[in-house]
Amino acid sequence: MQSPPNTVTFVTIAQTPAHEITLKEVILGSLGVVGALVVLAILLGGLMSLLLVMWNRRHRPEDDHLPPVVPTA
Repeated sequence: MQSPPNTVTFVTIAQTPAHEITLKEVILGSLGVVGALVVLAILLGGLMSLLLVMWNRRHRPEDDHLPPVVPTA
């Protein structure tokens, strides 16, 4: 049976101070995310409205050839 080696190793862990997040940084970060989402929503809304306008210009309601509505008296 082998005996373990008689060497000792010391390990020292140097702790670096962690960067603390302040309330100001949290609020600024959340406003940045909200701002990006608002810009994205505006862009997607504009794109969707443009597509709907183009669709309505190509497919007018008059082009559906629906029978006229004539009330019977």
